[in-house]
Amino acid sequence: MEDKRKDGVEQLHNGALKGNPYKVPNGYFDDFPMQLQERIYQQEHRNVPAWLRFMHLLKPQVTVALGVAVFAIISVTTVHYLVNNQQSQPIIPMEYAKMTEGGMIESSEQHFIDILLEEEQSAKQENLEQEAYINYLVDEGIDYGTLMDEF
Repeated sequence: MEDKRKDGVEQLHNGALKGNPYKVPNGYFDDFPMQLQERIYQQEHRNVPAWLRFMHLLKPQVTVALGVAVFAIISVTTVHYLVNNQQSQPIIPMEYAKMTEGGMIESSEQHFIDILLEEEQSAKQENLEQEAYINYLVDEGIDYGTLMDEF
């Protein structure tokens, strides 16, 4: 097997491939520039409708216009969504006090009393919740001193 390979390699080196096996027809390169120009001309001026050639010229402008239109549609839709889905936030008592200090809202004395009572009730509720947690942990056997250090 190896002898056959060596014979094939020696045959190639002995001159079987010394010349170029490919040949160009006579006079091919004499007319080549003219043939190439003719092919390019035919490629450019093939039967393409006028409107398609016009669209080919306007392609960059149309792309930019479509991009601007898509951006405008997305922007309008986003603004419309945000405006229609806006939820009113309840006024926090501290913010309410800041607004009234600036003279922005006129209110009655009863309204301020109601706000103070709401704050007092929420503070009492927090204290009750903390006491409930502490009582639960004490019932579970956790040292009361440790709990007081934590709270």
